[in-house]
Amino acid sequence: MILVHTPNPKEVAAYLDLFRAEMPEQTFASLEYGDCAEAQYLIAWGLPDGLLGRLPKLRALFALGAGVDKLLSRPDLPASLPIYRLLDGGMASQMTEYIRYGVLGYQRNMDIYRRQQAAGQWRMLAPRLPDDIRVGILGLGEIGSAVAKALAKDGYRVSGWSRGPKHIHHVHSLHGEAGLEKLLENSDVLACVLPSTRRPVAC
Repeated sequence: MILVHTPNPKEVAAYLDLFRAEMPEQTFASLEYGDCAEAQYLIAWGLPDGLLGRLPKLRALFALGAGVDKLLSRPDLPASLPIYRLLDGGMASQMTEYIRYGVLGYQRNMDIYRRQQAAGQWRMLAPRLPDDIRVGILGLGEIGSAVAKALAKDGYRVSGWSRGPKHIHHVHSLHGEAGLEKLLENSDVLACVLPSTRRPVAC
């Protein structure tokens, strides 16, 4: 049996309909309907406390998100339980749009203009080109790499940091402690796309 859970019941119902249509040979259930103890696989996001301890037959957990930092910090997570995460699921494009918005705002001095507006002032600033802006990306995993590629295509001077060496076209890749220091020293804008763990699992 495959157990599906998110904190939103309507979302769970939508997932159940989708999974049942795609895999009619499988048995799907939610916390509200079905014997949880029989679940062998869990597809979830936002697990309630103690849930994993109620699933003695669990063989794998599929996270409905790219980040697994909250899962890894759970005290009831079995050390041997395999965890699978989404590589994208549309999150890379959403994060890219969000970071593009922030970088463009910095390039166009929007933070200064907002302060001027609040003070009832207007003083035009010299425009800056994308090539004038050095953008640093912390984390070059699936999402970080997509962000770095998009910003480089926009014309920004992009550098990225990861624990190990990476090779991305038009992106200056750095790694290790020395690379991290160099990235921080040479970035006008810094975007962090790292998992929130004591030590990044993969970036």
